[in-house]
Amino acid sequence: MSQNNESKVSTGASVLAEVASALQGSAPQVRGRLVSVLTERELAKRVDLLDKALTKRASLQSELDSIRMPTKKVFHLVDGKMVEAQVTLTYTPEEAKKYAEDLKAHNKKVKEATEKLAKFDKVLEAAFTGDENDPEALAKAFAKLGQLVAGKEQPAAESSEQSE
Repeated sequence: MSQNNESKVSTGASVLAEVASALQGSAPQVRGRLVSVLTERELAKRVDLLDKALTKRASLQSELDSIRMPTKKVFHLVDGKMVEAQVTLTYTPEEAKKYAEDLKAHNKKVKEATEKLAKFDKVLEAAFTGDENDPEALAKAFAKLGQLVAGKEQPAAESSEQSE
């Protein structure tokens, strides 16, 4: 038997050497992949936030729709069912005063719910469309939308600026 003085390089070692060689010039590829991964992560967050925002908007619209006018109703039993009677109602002075107060409270609730929905719609629209002239506007719109979806009326950054 003769011994071969030449040592063979294993396939695994040659693959590892090729990998090390390829990684030496990989900085642009790594950077590109990192940008792609971070971009995809941010896009997923924004899509999730918009989904939550649309659910919140539906909730605000439902809240507005559920506000009913105060009324004095009279019911009669007809065929075993209570049916609202079509009669002209008269109010005592006390009832008229209470009705006026209830109507004022109703109008206030409707106004507040409408303003809340309009404010939310404005922020939601800004998050959907953005502003091509101001790239930071889209990031600000998503930050504000996140605050509104979380139930905070005013983003924390704005409130801390005002207190200083």
